[in-house]
Amino acid sequence: MSSLLQHHGCTTKRQPGKVELLMYLVHWVEEPYKCCECGVVYEGGHICKCGKAVTHVFTHGKTSSDRSTRDLYLEWSPELAIKCRNGASPTCCVANHWREVDSEMVDLTKPDGSIMREPKLYRVFRKPVGMFGCWVEFRYNGEINVPDLSVPIRVEKLPRDAVALTDEESVKYWMS
Repeated sequence: MSSLLQHHGCTTKRQPGKVELLMYLVHWVEEPYKCCECGVVYEGGHICKCGKAVTHVFTHGKTSSDRSTRDLYLEWSPELAIKCRNGASPTCCVANHWREVDSEMVDLTKPDGSIMREPKLYRVFRKPVGMFGCWVEFRYNGEINVPDLSVPIRVEKLPRDAVALTDEESVKYWMS
């Protein structure tokens, strides 16, 4: 079985063999450094708000291979021990994280008159270039991709030939 069975069914008669791919823009946002024990935003220093000594600061990039660690190398002293609360572990670490956010949100009016806020959709027509198991491969943005065709594709950069759907087409898609 092909993943085209999950597709919403749009093709074009002007360009036979091409399939409509729906896409929307996303961008990455860095979350602030937070304590791994209590989840409170880290404001610097050697003692967290939860009362534990911060020993490491982990810096994550957008990709899993892009990360670094900074050791604070605390020297334990009676004063530090007094400042830290007693517990199973008197230490903790802090780290930042990244998350994807929809870039272009639009307000669409449903047939009943209510408003829904969804990502702006774009259409691109592509010919399949191959198969990856049961999944259909497409080329866009200079790479071969294997998208899930049952939902719109998240991209950081739209292909040059992307055309925005009208509000009526977007409502029809999101409501189906």
